[in-house]
Amino acid sequence: ITKSGGVPTPSKTWNFHGSQEVFHCPDFMCQLPSDSNETSLAKANTTVDEQSNPFFVVSKTAVNLAPASADGSMTVSLRICPLVEGDLSILGVRFSLSGQLWMQHRFHVPGPLLQDTQENKSNRARGKSLELLSKIEPEMPSLNVSIAPDDISQETVLQGQTREWRMTLTNVGYSPASNIVLKTNSPWLNFKDSNESGNENSAISYCIGPSGTLMKVPCKGGVDKALLQPGESVEIPFVMRTSGGGRQDFYMLFRYEREGDSIPPRHRWTRKLLSVPV
Repeated sequence: ITKSGGVPTPSKTWNFHGSQEVFHCPDFMCQLPSDSNETSLAKANTTVDEQSNPFFVVSKTAVNLAPASADGSMTVSLRICPLVEGDLSILGVRFSLSGQLWMQHRFHVPGPLLQDTQENKSNRARGKSLELLSKIEPEMPSLNVSIAPDDISQETVLQGQTREWRMTLTNVGYSPASNIVLKTNSPWLNFKDSNESGNENSAISYCIGPSGTLMKVPCKGGVDKALLQPGESVEIPFVMRTSGGGRQDFYMLFRYEREGDSIPPRHRWTRKLLSVPV
């Protein structure tokens, strides 16, 4: 809290990983009543003080707008970051003139045209707009996947040849990732450390089921062998055998879960396509 002319003013700021933007505690705590509907007005008469516990933070900017003329318009970009879980509805924007007079503007975003019935088509009825509505969920992991061959000089492989690759998994999210599973469109992939001998015909492997296209991804290079922590990267070597001629496309679908005790566990998906000239 800083004081300007003897009057306390809020100066809480937030910084988040991966962004240079500075977020501020809102000057008004704006929250809808629990039994409200879309047309209800927000309760925004609670001034923020040192005891406030905001459920969202916003970015602020100061602009100088010229009088009504050809140049009397300006585009301003603002950001909002929720701090609690729940349903978030952006109702409008508040601004102050010369730091003395507070004003507000309520957004009216038209919804999509309804085409389900002839009556709605004739009346050009519109549904509910979802552009300013969000469901805030707990922090989740987010995986980035990159694949590169061990031997970069060997750009083309022969039909039936087994080639070594290296898969890099990076968790760019804010929560540990667990139970990473890979689904492929071809059974010609095997992790090199699936077993001691490295033989794809061994009875011990990371495959799930008899198809050979569903397997558990090992994260043995991480700090925790069962989890991929936020900001952590692991390199996983694997071998893949090509079949047929021409360009072969290997589709990979990764499924991973958020570490926690939620039932059912929250999960996400990541897709990766690998094209190999044969």
